[in-house]
Amino acid sequence: MYMSGETIKHFRKKLGFTQEELAESSDLTADYISKIENSRRVAGKVAIMRIINALGISEIDILFHEHRNNVNTDIKFQIMTWLLSDCTDQELHIISDVVSVLKESLRNERKKGYGFINQEI
Repeated sequence: MYMSGETIKHFRKKLGFTQEELAESSDLTADYISKIENSRRVAGKVAIMRIINALGISEIDILFHEHRNNVNTDIKFQIMTWLLSDCTDQELHIISDVVSVLKESLRNERKKGYGFINQEI
């Protein structure tokens, strides 16, 4: 999994961490965090997992943030595939029914002009 320095900085600031606090919580150095955030270094898998755990975010949060301004069909499909990859047939059936109802409800709310549908979560 890839996580850009901009994404790390975004979540770190959003969640109120300093570089030093994130470094301490993730068992990394503040210098390493700084280099990642400033694109002078690319975080490896272990570092990414430590940062994710320290920030209390998920891989899906990263995927959506990394691609929120450029979410194409392939990325959406990859995200959904990853989310559903360990579901049983029964779970998939239930999820399909829930998604159908939710999609219809969201579209109806959008038609009524409720602004929360278009807000970033």
